[in-house]
Amino acid sequence: MAQEMRYGSKLYQDVWDHKPPLLFLPFVIIQDIFGTAELPIRLFAVFLHFLDTLILFSLVQRFDLGYKTAWFTICSYVCLLFPPYFQTWTPQAELLMQPFLLGSFLLAYSGGVAAWIGAGILWALAFFIKPTALFFIPLFLFLIGREKLKPALFFILGADSIALTVVAPFILDGRLPLFGQALWAANQSYVSEGWHYFLDHPFYELHVLSWHGTIALAYGIPLILSLFFVLKQAWGKNQKFNREYVFVTTWLLLAILSCFISGYFHPYYYFMVIPPLAIVFGSFLESSRKIKKGLAVSV
Repeated sequence: MAQEMRYGSKLYQDVWDHKPPLLFLPFVIIQDIFGTAELPIRLFAVFLHFLDTLILFSLVQRFDLGYKTAWFTICSYVCLLFPPYFQTWTPQAELLMQPFLLGSFLLAYSGGVAAWIGAGILWALAFFIKPTALFFIPLFLFLIGREKLKPALFFILGADSIALTVVAPFILDGRLPLFGQALWAANQSYVSEGWHYFLDHPFYELHVLSWHGTIALAYGIPLILSLFFVLKQAWGKNQKFNREYVFVTTWLLLAILSCFISGYFHPYYYFMVIPPLAIVFGSFLESSRKIKKGLAVSV
């Protein structure tokens, strides 16, 4: 797609895909600079993972979960990248959108007018790379809280500025209906076809269930233990509400939900689960370390 666009083809008119326009822009730039070889694309994926670790480290510190928890989170994130379950080294839309989504959380959690405008900008960039960014809107509503309209207005202002910038060329060029068809109608059709395929092909259904069973065996027990810890910590000492752990748990559940939008169940969908899962594991490991340290001191 990027190569055809470099040759002058118009998106959604001369070349077609059911993905948003900003997904193709990084590949156009990479091909303009490095050509069409595979190595630059792979290195781009490595760079995105590195960028994710930096933002995730800052986000955990912003949560005030501790410096060591941030390091445990990064170690968990890296460990989750290497098993082949989630195809984390393929430059899919989920990988490209992740730095923008993480960055939007970081800015929204920082607060302030400029931060909320920036959060809206980054979220909109994530959306125009992968529309499943919509699943994470409840997290921003959670951070905004009750009776606080200003953050929401600033967030919308930032998001609308990107939306206008992205959509304007299609309006001016008369391709807005094609743009809408690609972004909504084609995606709806894709999701519907995926579920029909899943339900109408028993062998494929069995394969998907078997794959999920493998994932459950690999991560089920540590995930349950970690989630139990995080949920317990959500109310802190004396049952005091700790919104950071509630935020992370909600983020993890929304990420899992986003993976089930299509019956195709592509493994790279589950890359969205890795960042919140890494925070959960990191928090659990730091807690275990403190418990062991406390036992050692008492002995």
